[in-house]
Amino acid sequence: MARSNQVKPAVTTVSGSYTSNVFEAPITLDDETANIYLTHLRKYVSRKFCYHSDAAAEAKIIKVIGRVAFKIDIWTLIEKRWIKSISSPYKNEETPGKTVENLFDEEIYNLKADTTVVQGNQIGHIILPETQKKISCTACRGEGKKPCGSCKGVVDQNLKPCSKCNSSGYLSCSKCLTSGNILQRNEMHCKRYTLHSLTYPKNIFLPDECIEKSNGKIEFFEDDVLYEGESFWSNFDSLESRIKEDSPHDFRNVIEKQFKDNHLSKMNKSTRIRRMKCKIQRLDLFEIDYQAGDYTNKANTQKGPNVFTFLLYGHDIKNKPEIFENDYPLNSCGCFGHGCACRSKCCSIS
Repeated sequence: MARSNQVKPAVTTVSGSYTSNVFEAPITLDDETANIYLTHLRKYVSRKFCYHSDAAAEAKIIKVIGRVAFKIDIWTLIEKRWIKSISSPYKNEETPGKTVENLFDEEIYNLKADTTVVQGNQIGHIILPETQKKISCTACRGEGKKPCGSCKGVVDQNLKPCSKCNSSGYLSCSKCLTSGNILQRNEMHCKRYTLHSLTYPKNIFLPDECIEKSNGKIEFFEDDVLYEGESFWSNFDSLESRIKEDSPHDFRNVIEKQFKDNHLSKMNKSTRIRRMKCKIQRLDLFEIDYQAGDYTNKANTQKGPNVFTFLLYGHDIKNKPEIFENDYPLNSCGCFGHGCACRSKCCSIS
């Protein structure tokens, strides 16, 4: 039995972020590389309004650590199915009278699903002719006609003929069209939409928006598959081994939580996941610690009172290395000169 796939799909986006300190790879640093890193820092400071360059000019790199961050997109194609009963006049159609089976049994009710990511809601239906059955018309009690409401079935030869029934006393049943029977069948209706979730697992303090905007991300994994089971790894079995072998940061628990909280938990008796897509991008970066003469770190003393940190990663739209920092000692009032420059966590101009 041929099924038509008219199902046209909604996008719900949920997000979250996770941080880990699992991976730390100290890097041996030579003078040439250190100078390259310092040049990037000084160029960054020179472009920042209100920053003063004195601290950057005195900077000396003391430690470099390799770090990594990921962007994980998961999409699921959600399908909701339900039954609707349709009635029409019986016209000698075949009436197998079968009952509706499990709506999500793809061997019986197979709706083609070629891609996971769809726009909006897709709504469609298929007719189930095997469920057709003949029942007696309740409107006319199976007689195919009903007493005329105008003349009440009273025929008087001396009166003018009834304009409704021509004095026959009966009217044809409009529901069954005089057959006395109704054909009843079921239709399976379907709605599809896409759920999307996004996480940024990392082992460094780089904000999610920096990972998102960076042009330095490279593809780590991507696949779009039919949904096979509730376990995330049963759908992407090669991904688990890929993370173990090629990623310095084990973020498998992050993916499992992302899938469970934002996709699997949304299912109920009338909805199922039909397809899944997972795309993972990787961003490599350097965590660079430095000292800047006698300047002290007033923002974060976790590494020591005289240690500052900046992250070097990716590249921007002009192909320049990207930098993130949140503890530079002279980030405020530097435009008024060295004497006014200071550290301010409230400065929003820079």
